[in-house]
Amino acid sequence: QTNLNAVSTYTYNVLNQAPTFMIDFLRNDELKSAEGIYFMQNTGTAVVGTRDYWGTIRNGKQWGAGFSGAGNNPGYRNANGFTLARGASAFDPNTGIVTSNCGDDYSFGTWAYEVVAVEGQNVGLSKHGGLLNDGCGTGNAWLMTYVQSDARCMDDARRDATVWMR
Repeated sequence: QTNLNAVSTYTYNVLNQAPTFMIDFLRNDELKSAEGIYFMQNTGTAVVGTRDYWGTIRNGKQWGAGFSGAGNNPGYRNANGFTLARGASAFDPNTGIVTSNCGDDYSFGTWAYEVVAVEGQNVGLSKHGGLLNDGCGTGNAWLMTYVQSDARCMDDARRDATVWMR
């Protein structure tokens, strides 16, 4: 792709809802209880027309609008700007809406962050990308490791998932 940061920008679907990611976390040998179906959907109006979905897959900072409140790890973000939910019943296919069932979830994390040059473009990467990132209080629930200073970078071989976008 010629321009990594200008692909698949935010649009509403036919139900006038933001597109939804469904993540089927098929295998996590490090924490079997984190396996299952998850949904992520943008909410609010602050980012309408500006969401780069390729960017959100790489960079968890693009989902939310700020770091979590006092008492939480400083790298964690709250669900301000998106909904993260677990289980097939969290998504209503008739309305296109994801309903959070994770409570007031402050567990979605961004941790380390770096910018790398790819084909002459600066690309922002969160340590574990932008999907799941320990959300819904699961811990040890991420799909990949991007940050090169982490020994797991490009070597999360014990994790398998299928991701759909609707």
